[in-house]
Amino acid sequence: MTDEQRFDHLSFSGHPVLKTPNMDRIFQEGMHCRQAFCNSSLCVPSRINCLTGQYNNRHGGHDFEEAHHIGFDQHSFVEPLKEAGYRIGLVGKNHTYQKEYHEKYFDTWEEYSHHGKLEGRDITEDDIRVRDYLHEDPREEFRGSFGGDRNVILEGLVEGPMPFAEELCPSWRVGEDVCTFLKETQEQPFYLQVSFPDPHWPNVTPEPYYSMIDPESLPDLEAWPLDMGGHPFRLFVQSQVNGYADYSEAERKRILATYYGQIMAIDTALGRILQGLEHNGQLEDTILVFSADHGNFGGRYGLIGKCGHFSDSLLRIPLAIRIPGMASGSTEAIVNMIDIFPTLLDAVGLPPLPTAQGQSFLPVLKGERNEHRTATFSEVGYPAPTIPVPPREEYESYRTRRLATDGPSWFLDHTIVGHALCVREAEWKYTYIPGDLEELYHLPSDPLEVRNLARNPEHQDTRDRLHTKLFDWLLNDSVADRPRL
Repeated sequence: MTDEQRFDHLSFSGHPVLKTPNMDRIFQEGMHCRQAFCNSSLCVPSRINCLTGQYNNRHGGHDFEEAHHIGFDQHSFVEPLKEAGYRIGLVGKNHTYQKEYHEKYFDTWEEYSHHGKLEGRDITEDDIRVRDYLHEDPREEFRGSFGGDRNVILEGLVEGPMPFAEELCPSWRVGEDVCTFLKETQEQPFYLQVSFPDPHWPNVTPEPYYSMIDPESLPDLEAWPLDMGGHPFRLFVQSQVNGYADYSEAERKRILATYYGQIMAIDTALGRILQGLEHNGQLEDTILVFSADHGNFGGRYGLIGKCGHFSDSLLRIPLAIRIPGMASGSTEAIVNMIDIFPTLLDAVGLPPLPTAQGQSFLPVLKGERNEHRTATFSEVGYPAPTIPVPPREEYESYRTRRLATDGPSWFLDHTIVGHALCVREAEWKYTYIPGDLEELYHLPSDPLEVRNLARNPEHQDTRDRLHTKLFDWLLNDSVADRPRL
């Protein structure tokens, strides 16, 4: 699992500049799920969606704080695997399990954040040097942002490559720890959660990846500049903060080129993992899944990163599943993040997790069925009252006041607070954000989601139908059958 990689950001999908031969291999040798969607566009809820098979409103993991991660009052898919005799490991980003939970169920724990290795064996002086570098933001305008006494590098433009050799940087180190795990686990079935912290911000990468793509060679940014008048305040705010209000097109493309470099650095590490599986004789009896927890604007609307929005650039995820002995190919069936582990348990012959809401799509992978879902539902935000949205013409004075009282991260109140909802069908997408603009897009004619039709009289029947469908799901389907333990 990568963190914040857009569904089409690999060369297998025809990307014009990215070169990702090792990611491509999994997509070529496995089943490519072309219509795969996460159920939340933020890291923690999406990861918990995946590992519990539940929607946010069931598992309650809305916050990045550990108290909202998977604990003993919930079930995740590592439990039946552990009971079946699998060795359980995590290498990379956590943002999923509480400490007591992972201490009980995980045999190997090598944890990384976006700022380097945090916990596990063989933390070196170089690991600490990398962490120190990533905790000292060089941009004066972001001094005093979160991080306590340290000024961690956040979103936006950070000029220049990381001043370290590739072998010292997090993606390489994740690959190194994975290869160690594989060598130690040759005689036992295993489940390994490999969670690369990149290409999430901070958008920094070492050479040669920083210089692999010339920003000036990139095509025009998608749907930029965008008239934000018909779009929700949270998208407008995201376009104004972290330097984006002042970035030129060249600066935005520099961030995007660095983001692409991060993806290619991950691909190199993935190649080492695939070589390790082959060298150990494990590749042909190991299921491989490649995905991301959610997408990235990836230049759309001139943005790089994410917020609590429902653009397809955030909701669609890359997903390939390679099962030994199963035919390769692709499917257009709609599948969700919550369906991945029910499918994997099905594939290894274990019964479904009784608390899961996701459903196995193994028959789709086997070619026995062409459809799985007719719609996908997503949600994001803290379950708290939405903060009132100021008039757009008052934004500058509002921003100045909030910046003075709450610091550089004030805007999070508008991007992740309040329970926002989305339903997406084959042709239509409808979003509901309390206290903000509703959205309605006809995806075949407007794939970049530029023309908001929610207030268009010609489409009120569609808007009303999807509004009803969304709230029927929220009040009935998403919480029915099995209560949280």
